[in-house]
Amino acid sequence: MIRLTVPAIRYEEVEQGFREILESGWLTNGPKVEQFERVTADYMKVPHAVAACNGTAALHLALLALGIGPGDEVVCSDYTFPASSNSIEFCGAAAVLCDVDIATYNMAPSDLEKRITEHTKAVMVVHQFGLSADMDSIGGIARARGLAIIEDAACAIGASYKGRFCGTIGNAGTFSYHPRKVLTTGEGGMVVTSDEAIAQRVASLRNHGMCDAGGVKTFGGIGYNYRLSELGGVVGLAQMNKLDWIVSERRRLAAELTERIADLEGVHAPVEPEGCRHIYQSFVVRLDSSLDRDRVITELRDSGVEATTGAAACHTLGYYQQKYGYADGDLPGSFELYKQTVTLPLYPGMTGEDVQSVAKGLETAVSRSRDQS
Repeated sequence: MIRLTVPAIRYEEVEQGFREILESGWLTNGPKVEQFERVTADYMKVPHAVAACNGTAALHLALLALGIGPGDEVVCSDYTFPASSNSIEFCGAAAVLCDVDIATYNMAPSDLEKRITEHTKAVMVVHQFGLSADMDSIGGIARARGLAIIEDAACAIGASYKGRFCGTIGNAGTFSYHPRKVLTTGEGGMVVTSDEAIAQRVASLRNHGMCDAGGVKTFGGIGYNYRLSELGGVVGLAQMNKLDWIVSERRRLAAELTERIADLEGVHAPVEPEGCRHIYQSFVVRLDSSLDRDRVITELRDSGVEATTGAAACHTLGYYQQKYGYADGDLPGSFELYKQTVTLPLYPGMTGEDVQSVAKGLETAVSRSRDQS
């Protein structure tokens, strides 16, 4: 079976770091995590990076640090993993779901404008599957209305938009280090920002509201246990040291796979608009509506190619339908992607034969789906 993804980490890259922290007895939120934060901030060219226990926690912390709370609305891409919109609801605010462009899978600026009300306080931009959203258009809309921007860059570490790293363009950006991400710590996350007040607030909230006042630890308010372990810090550091290589390999393999499926009728490969640097955290194709997406996935798996669906359309989830009255298809672009996207294997370490097998498997699966329609 050609797996969907394989983490780009080896034991020998973390063995010494594991030994050091086990011998020190300091297992959470210590010097290795601090080093991971510094390396991340330096790489991203921002002054602040604050680690968290997972990407959802990072989103929650960023929203809270921006003062998002009850009575507020935050516009969020509908086509995303539910952690994006859920984190807004955690704050007592309302997640206002926004449709997406079916070519890029990212927030549609034209729909964003329709979703803004007098209660809107921020926009949460999701850089889906490692491709930057249209930050000029979205940023212009947000700035004109005085709205904060949170970048959900969970899938996009190393991706960029017009020379700036995703996550560093808005007020705060967040990354996820889940095992399916480009860089993984098992579970983990990070908030990056150029705003010192936001960084301090995030650091305090992730550790029960603790503050350092002249070397004296105090609790200025309540907070959470959202700390990252030292083990995670070691694993993250090992991959940050080779992130450029990881991204380069993913881009090379994506280009090869795109070329191999270019003439496959009814299949639309991921796009890379001018000015964007796609990192292909997931290689997600869109099938024409004439093709049975679920059958294609089944056929791929039966042929030895692991495959799955793309992201969720949050407006189809029971929570959002019950609370806000959405019905399936209310956001048509997102709904089409939810029904018709397939995630194919892509990761450093894939061989040319692997890429060929994935392309051939997709061709066969599509042909069989078409024959059954």
